[in-house]
This record gives sequence, C-alpha cells and structure tokens, in this order.
Amino acid sequence: MEEKGYLMQREYDPIVSLKDEWNDFIDEIGSKDKEFAGFKTGLEDLDKALNGLQGLIVLGGLPGVGKTTLALQMALSVLLKHNTPMIYYTLDTEKTEIMVKLLSHLSKIPYQIFKTKNMDALDTNKFDRQAYLDYIKVKEDIVNIYDKIFIINAKRSQISTVKIRSQATKIKQLTNASSVFIVVDYIENFPVEVESPDSLTKYDNLLTTFKELQIELNACILIVSRKSISSYKDYQRGNFKGALPIEYKGDSGLLLVCRNESEKPTEPDKIKKCLFNDYTRLENFDFNPISKQEMSLMIIKNRFGITGQLSLTFYPELARFEQKK
Repeated sequence: MEEKGYLMQREYDPIVSLKDEWNDFIDEIGSKDKEFAGFKTGLEDLDKALNGLQGLIVLGGLPGVGKTTLALQMALSVLLKHNTPMIYYTLDTEKTEIMVKLLSHLSKIPYQIFKTKNMDALDTNKFDRQAYLDYIKVKEDIVNIYDKIFIINAKRSQISTVKIRSQATKIKQLTNASSVFIVVDYIENFPVEVESPDSLTKYDNLLTTFKELQIELNACILIVSRKSISSYKDYQRGNFKGALPIEYKGDSGLLLVCRNESEKPTEPDKIKKCLFNDYTRLENFDFNPISKQEMSLMIIKNRFGITGQLSLTFYPELARFEQKK
C-alpha cells in the first residue's frame, strides 16, 4: 500500500494485451519484500486473514459494541507502523471525544480520567503516579505524529465524496505521502449525493464512489456502518430480502459483535444490544477498576483471503481491543 504500483496506475488505461504489460508486472511483484500486501492492524490474526488492511473495508455492528474504537485503533496502527497519514471523518461522535479516545488508547489511561482530573497535576497523588508518567510520555510521542493525524468533524461541514477527494489529495501533498488511510464513521449519516429510491441503493451508490476514490487516491478506506437490531436479526437468520447487507459491498466486510451473540444463532426475541453489564473485573490503577468484554470480529467477506471469526477482548474505558490469547 505504501507505493502506487504499476497495475494501479494502469487501472483505467485503454485495453492492451498482456504482452504490453507483462515485463512491468513481473518487475513490480518481484520488487516486493513485506509481510502483508496491506497495512498492519496490530491484531495479528486479522492481519493474516486479510493479508493486511487494503482496498475498501466495511465494518458493521450494533450501537455500542466499539466500532469507533476499533476503527480508530486500526487507523493509529497504520500511522504508527507505516507512517501513513490517517484521516478520520466523524459524522456521529464529537471530535474531542475521538481525541480523548486517542489519548486513552495510546496511554492505557481510562478516558474518564481525562475528563475529570488535571492530568498535569497527577504527580501530586501517589496513586496516580504511573498514570501521570504514562500521560507525559504519550504527550511527547504524539508530537512526533500529530502532523499526520487529521480528525474532521464531518457533521459540522458540508461533507461529500468530492470534498474527501480534495482533502485527501491535499493531505498527501502536505505530508509527502504516497497513500492515506481514511475512516468514514459512519455511513448512515453521510449526505445523499444521488437521489435513491431506497437506502440500499443509496449505500450501493456511495460505496461505488468510495471504491473509485480508494483506487484514485491509492488509499485504504474503512467505512463504519451502524446496524439496527432488525438488520442484525436478518443477518443471524441469513435473511437478506433479496439484497446483501452493506458489509458485503466492500473488498472486505467485518461484523463486530458481543461474544455471546456470535457463538450460535440467536433467536429473534433474544437479540439485545451489548450493554457491558456483565463485566469481568481487572485492576489497572488502585482507584479505577477496568472493564472488559469478550467480542467476536466476524470476517464475512474477504476478497484477499479467508473468512472466519476472531476472538478479541474489548476494554471500553481504555479505547482498546486486544487479540484474545
């Protein structure tokens, strides 16, 4: 993903025979020496399954299961591991909330603390000493990368795919980057650009445009989709009413669910939101117990590898997912 390859450049060229392209193609694949074709997420099994993040990815799930956290974690991993700028368009969560999640994820300090305590004075409290040191380190580390982090409150601006194209192109120029990682969170709030008879057609049109953008910008684009209870019931039943769910419309489709909802088909009347009311407790700081929730990330479509199900542990207060050991 770091370099714009020969085949990407020739995507829209006139029809030519393989003879005209073969030598350049062989040179390109022969020059590659990297672990995955796409970007690393920091979640080893997911990287292996997807061969790295690449193309157009759709991440779906019920409200409250951690989609924004996972999308932000992926974007940060791409930046930290590949030095690739991240552009996060939020159409739901406030920009300051995303920034707090970012701090919490990198420092492993519960996000409530950033909202209730004077972090620069934490060294005066013996219980908070380690948190203070972690906070100072993260502040110093972010200075090295914040010129490649772009969080855009899209719900306060007239966002469009045309504007995304323009902004991403400018950011690539400003950062001298060959690629960018773009998150759109979430697509249900994205303005209608072409009048559509129904929501399915609207999403089809939007995702077609985003796929064109992904190719044109040599980017990786992650689309977050908020599923309703009824659409999740349809997924469990395998009842798509003649149309596949939005997670099937990208190059890769991911569905994030609570572990107890993914292990076996659930009766329609048993579907519920993941409310994290049955936490297992673990101690992070003396003054603050941290909650965790066992989750499943279901790879329901994968153009670049296998489908299947990954086990993750979600720490909501730390804005962090970890691969289950």
